[in-house]
Amino acid sequence: MVHAKSKGNRRVDQAILITGGSGFIGRAVVRRLAENGETVVCMYHHRLPEPMANVYPVCSDMGSSELIAAPLRGVDTVVHLAWEGGFVGPSEPVSWNLNPNSLPKNARILKNLLSAMERAGTRRIIFLSAVGASRNAKTPFLQEKYLSEFLILNSKVPEKVVLRSSIVCGGGDTNDRFLRSILRVMQFPGIYPVPSQAERLAPLHIGDVAQILCDSATTTLPQSCAVMEVSGQEDFRIEELFKLVSERYVKGAKLPVSGFLGTSLLPFFERDSKQNPNVVKLRHFLALGNHADAATRLKNPLSAVLPEKFQSFRDTLADTKTA
Repeated sequence: MVHAKSKGNRRVDQAILITGGSGFIGRAVVRRLAENGETVVCMYHHRLPEPMANVYPVCSDMGSSELIAAPLRGVDTVVHLAWEGGFVGPSEPVSWNLNPNSLPKNARILKNLLSAMERAGTRRIIFLSAVGASRNAKTPFLQEKYLSEFLILNSKVPEKVVLRSSIVCGGGDTNDRFLRSILRVMQFPGIYPVPSQAERLAPLHIGDVAQILCDSATTTLPQSCAVMEVSGQEDFRIEELFKLVSERYVKGAKLPVSGFLGTSLLPFFERDSKQNPNVVKLRHFLALGNHADAATRLKNPLSAVLPEKFQSFRDTLADTKTA
């Protein structure tokens, strides 16, 4: 009798399923897992993921648990990254009516996934949440993230991992939504607005997020649940971030307008010709929590998967091509 080898407490012949595998973070996670020799089921909806060895693309809208049953065959771990609407989130505050028909869309999709995982006997789910997620958060996006955490932690899936991340940056100037949101308000000549922001920002590089998620999928957990908050190791005042971006990308002298006036001007400078309400804007990033609670790292089973050194926003800009 031949026994399957194990990696952590997971057999190497079992796959890892990534929802949202063709998205910004999903692509980085799938690529890293494939490079590590893992078998990956990459679930996508709108855009076909790039072809890679050991990666099996599956198109699904996750509209019901039955649609997810087939992709879960042979899957040991699910990394749930799919999120409709991104940071824009629902337009209304999230209700805590747990009737499946009353759940907001992303929570309803997650409920379908959890039901399918429970039936399939899938061992672990890893969920990418956001620093600042709370039932009483100021934005519906963070409220829905917290509701999703609640659904996961109260599910019957044996192992649950929640990773709360700060702003994610990197991936090149065409893919970095945070960088693009800053450049959007610098597109007009002469001046650019710098909104008031008391909290310092600690962006986290996409490569570090991907590494933490990949390691979380292959690390043995001594307990059934783990929650970790992660932010970049270097933080900045928003004025510093704008100055770094301006020095790197903006041609010609521009005057930053800060304080109340900068905050008032921001919505006008963020407008684009398409007026697409789903475009992620700087104000969506600023609404996120940006500093992880250091207490979540104490005696946390996930602490071992954190990189020894995080890449800073300053390093990220140095690595990108000048527009």
